[in-house]
Amino acid sequence: MKPLSFSVARGAPGIGLLIARVVFGADLVVQAVTATRQGSFTAHFILHAASAGGGILLFLGLWTRIAAVIVALAALLYCLLHQADWWQCILFGTVATTLALLGPGAWSLDARLAGWRRIEIPRR
Repeated sequence: MKPLSFSVARGAPGIGLLIARVVFGADLVVQAVTATRQGSFTAHFILHAASAGGGILLFLGLWTRIAAVIVALAALLYCLLHQADWWQCILFGTVATTLALLGPGAWSLDARLAGWRRIEIPRR
């Protein structure tokens, strides 16, 4: 399976993406578990399940761009259905969109699945 990004950030930007993915993914899972324990109706449960699944994938750095788009769409839908905390929806949607645009970074399963390639150009 090919990765969804063609280049990965290394060094300090890669570490920044790793921190952002791990913290954001863990927060999504914690939020979903908390909301599920409080009991919510079916539409919210589905949105929280999508967010939790996306959070796990973001945490691992697997299918990062797809997971981030799913989380951004879930945040948008949650914002439209449940108007309690608009700023949290906006924050989650913005972070997810940013991760979708930036990609996984060098320390992710996406980068490992792509493998490190070394291209050697033969001398003539």
